[in-house]
Amino acid sequence: MEDHLEERENNSEEEKIKAEAGNNSSPDEETAKQMAELEERWKRALADYQNLERRVAEERFYYINSANIGLLRKILPLKDNLEKAYASSPSQGLAQILKQFETIFKTEGIEEIKSLGEDFNPEIHECLEVVVGEEDEKIVEVLSPGYIMKGKVLRPAKVKVGRKNPEEKI
Repeated sequence: MEDHLEERENNSEEEKIKAEAGNNSSPDEETAKQMAELEERWKRALADYQNLERRVAEERFYYINSANIGLLRKILPLKDNLEKAYASSPSQGLAQILKQFETIFKTEGIEEIKSLGEDFNPEIHECLEVVVGEEDEKIVEVLSPGYIMKGKVLRPAKVKVGRKNPEEKI
């Protein structure tokens, strides 16, 4: 009976050896496969990390710009009031301050929306009044200038729009 058990153990060991031999892969091939798999996983991890860095940089840029836009929107009424003060009582001091505003705006990529005589565009203009005009949908007066920063509207221009018949519904 013991012989029978030994025979079974020998058979199972032989089967293991045959299975390993049938695999036809040497330890070098196994190592090469493992290295290739690890290299592929490393490349994926590196790509994931680079994508994460890019997304974080984009989000940081977005949040900084959002904060800048919020601050600039609060400063625009101050600039408007300085311009009104200068228009009513010109002084060299106010002119210098307004020049500094213009320099900062230019540096930050802020542009005034050109409106007078242009077609009304609801994306960049806010119509406060419709008045009699020579052409329909043309801006006849700018009540408050609008500003754009890097393609985004900071504040729409507040305007009066001309219509041949202002009583007619738009």
